[in-house]
Amino acid sequence: MGTRRKLDIILGRAGSGKTYECLRMMTEHMAQAPLGPALVMIVPEHMTYKAERELAAAANGRGTMRGYVFGFRRLAWRLLSDSGQTVRPRLTAVGKRLLLKKIIEERGEDLTVLKRAAQQRGFTAALAKAIEELKSYGGTPEQLDEAAKAVGEGYLNQKLTDIATLYWEFQKVTAGRYEDAEDRMTFLAAAIPKAELFTGAEVWLDGFVFFNPQERNVLQALIRKAEKVHVTLPMDTELMKGESSLLFYRAQKTLSALEETAQTAGVEATVRQLGEPRRFSAVPGRRAAISRYRDIAARRGELPADSGVHTG
Repeated sequence: MGTRRKLDIILGRAGSGKTYECLRMMTEHMAQAPLGPALVMIVPEHMTYKAERELAAAANGRGTMRGYVFGFRRLAWRLLSDSGQTVRPRLTAVGKRLLLKKIIEERGEDLTVLKRAAQQRGFTAALAKAIEELKSYGGTPEQLDEAAKAVGEGYLNQKLTDIATLYWEFQKVTAGRYEDAEDRMTFLAAAIPKAELFTGAEVWLDGFVFFNPQERNVLQALIRKAEKVHVTLPMDTELMKGESSLLFYRAQKTLSALEETAQTAGVEATVRQLGEPRRFSAVPGRRAAISRYRDIAARRGELPADSGVHTG
């Protein structure tokens, strides 16, 4: 591993071998130094079991003492355990809805346009989801109140004020007593700079297309702390032209955000594109489909003749 911290962004369409490239680098490091600094792969929560199996298979029986696979939530739990801090009870989705129902019963008379909606089936689930989104994006009850004042009198003002009231009560009831997944992400971003696990570590983030603001804060902390961070994105720079760019719009936005994050952290960022997808090379009709797409795109002027989009 080098001495200068670095962000390595790996681009590739589906089936181009992004996960394979991550596992290849990890297993190479393990073979060279079985007891070195941690090698950490972070994937979406639902992919952790599959990633652990693939890492074990890629190691080919050599052992994975340096290798770790986490989702963001599990990583937060690991650092929380390592820190020795008191673990507060976790508020589940059902727990949130029950708590919000109690809050509505107590503050229902203070609501305006949401008073009737608050009594309908499914309202607490929708409200819980809204609060999760607000917390993920750093939204606060105070900001909702400010937004309500900014729009002036009317329906939207009253709706924002109602949501702010319920959100404020939710924050007041849970503060210091319970925590949810969004609270864990806030803790994670603050804990990484002091985490021994990431000292000299190399980190891979695979399977993501988008990072919300809380996840970007975690990623920035990782970039500042770890020796090197790799991030895969499902996109192809050769197809980022004309209407074809819409296929990778979200990944393109994420790429720009990653480059900006690296610049803010004072870290060198490199971008590399993987080659032709291999996973689907034997799929019947693939050659004809790609050839047809290329002909149409070329006629529209979205794809030059030497674009590198091959049919083989």
